[in-house]
Amino acid sequence: MSFMKNANNPKKYIAPNECSGWRWLGALLLGVVIANVITLVGGLIFGGRIDNILGIEISRVSLMLDFVAMYVGLVIAIKLVCKTSLKDFILGVGGRINKKECLVVLVLSLISFFMGLLMDAGSLRMQDISVGTFAATVLITLALIWMQTTYEELVFRGMVLRWVSKHDIGFNKKSILAAVISSALFALVHAGNPEVTSLSGMERVVMVCVYAIPGMSFFLMDLYFGNMMPGIIMHWVNNFMLAILVSSDVTAYSMPTLMVNTGVPNAYITLLGVLLTKIPFVAYILWDIQRKKKAALQEAQ
Repeated sequence: MSFMKNANNPKKYIAPNECSGWRWLGALLLGVVIANVITLVGGLIFGGRIDNILGIEISRVSLMLDFVAMYVGLVIAIKLVCKTSLKDFILGVGGRINKKECLVVLVLSLISFFMGLLMDAGSLRMQDISVGTFAATVLITLALIWMQTTYEELVFRGMVLRWVSKHDIGFNKKSILAAVISSALFALVHAGNPEVTSLSGMERVVMVCVYAIPGMSFFLMDLYFGNMMPGIIMHWVNNFMLAILVSSDVTAYSMPTLMVNTGVPNAYITLLGVLLTKIPFVAYILWDIQRKKKAALQEAQ
């Protein structure tokens, strides 16, 4: 199906080379080692000497700072073990950034986020936060959170996709298997998040499964466009907007935000809300498929 190919990449490779799954795993493990070394050295140099960044307590920023070391470690490991540039890893061999495609995904991601925000409107309350503090939150989040989201995309979409589906990036058995594996791993890793551990019984199980939905949507958008930029953009928009706009008592982020969600967490309602926010992406893909089919028919006539 030609409409699933990356127009900017005639080889339609999402995998940058013929590295085996074991080599990808080796890159991931080496990345973890490098990240721990960076964290250890950073702790020895700066430990106890810095108590805030732009006036915000360092403990509130610690999660993002952890991912800086993880991101740097993984990028170095990809280069050393896989002999691949980060650009080729993300875009595929010879791939180029498609600005129009990125803009479309950005707009869809913002629509999706604000749909979710509207669903929670009844439990949202403005916080007493100064302009300076909010500006610091935005600046710190802009500077750091892209590393967290890109790291997770490299691990959960990039690594798994290359391990399972190699360069065949269409919707087929191997790529769907990769999407299922990736989404399951993504959900399990987030099982320790506060919004999950605050629940019990079946609700906790459902909340873990909630994380599989964005994981699956990131992966399928990557497959559709033939590179990893859509998933990276979607993930970044979601986490960035959450980190600066909405906080609650049960969230992984602790940055001072503009609003607070005072509602009682309900896994089933959250699951429904997350599913509904994916409608813009589904609608766009269906429209785009029809548009490209019509264009192909006109060319054939």
